[in-house]
Amino acid sequence: MSRYFFDICDDKGRIPDEEGTECTDVQAALSEAQASACDLVRQFVGAQWPLARRRIEIRDEKGSV
Repeated sequence: MSRYFFDICDDKGRIPDEEGTECTDVQAALSEAQASACDLVRQFVGAQWPLARRRIEIRDEKGSV
């Protein structure tokens, strides 16, 4: 298993994922990112924060996005 990191990014910068998550492969990392994105949308909408241009970037242990 490999560790993947899910950074939250927008035009102003990046909030790095310091811990990461163990995933079996890139497809599993994509599924984890989708679940994280859904959770973030719920949090942002509930707090009435703007969502425009926010994204999750997946990084591997070597730093490749």
